[in-house]
Amino acid sequence: MSKHFTFPTFYHLPPFFTLQKVVSVRTKQIDSWQDLILKYCKHFGLQRLDLNEIESMELFNNRKIQRKLSISTVRIIIDSLVEKGNAKWADDTHIVALILWRTIPEWVTIVSKWVETNRLSGSVMTVFELLNKEVSTHSEFVGTDEAMFSEILELMSSQGKCALVKDSSGKLKAVKFA
Repeated sequence: MSKHFTFPTFYHLPPFFTLQKVVSVRTKQIDSWQDLILKYCKHFGLQRLDLNEIESMELFNNRKIQRKLSISTVRIIIDSLVEKGNAKWADDTHIVALILWRTIPEWVTIVSKWVETNRLSGSVMTVFELLNKEVSTHSEFVGTDEAMFSEILELMSSQGKCALVKDSSGKLKAVKFA
């Protein structure tokens, strides 16, 4: 994966970094930020954004034009990603967001196809095995955030595609694919 990310032209325009007052312009601006965040996070394999760290992130801080997006604006944009199903707040503090370049249902489809392709129906695998690149080679979900992956498996379970094995505290440990 390339370390270089090519930002769109509008990223270099100062007004892009100030939440616009005209509703139609602000809606387009937020849509553009959503798209940029998803592409950037996918490019670099980022699955978590911590609002305490955004000031140092190139994504929200364009040093060339000396503009940065405020934390309150980032929060508004992430809230809109949450509404679309492309992000989830990690907890009630709304400081860390899980970024979903694909929605949970899209990930369920990918994992289900991987299980089918690799003929793993009836197999039991630990969460560690599924997310470890040395075990689950050639799968898009390797390295996925464990909390997000648990949600994917929970949805698969509700669809009858797997059974979940949890420890006494309720933490997901393994899965048996249907």
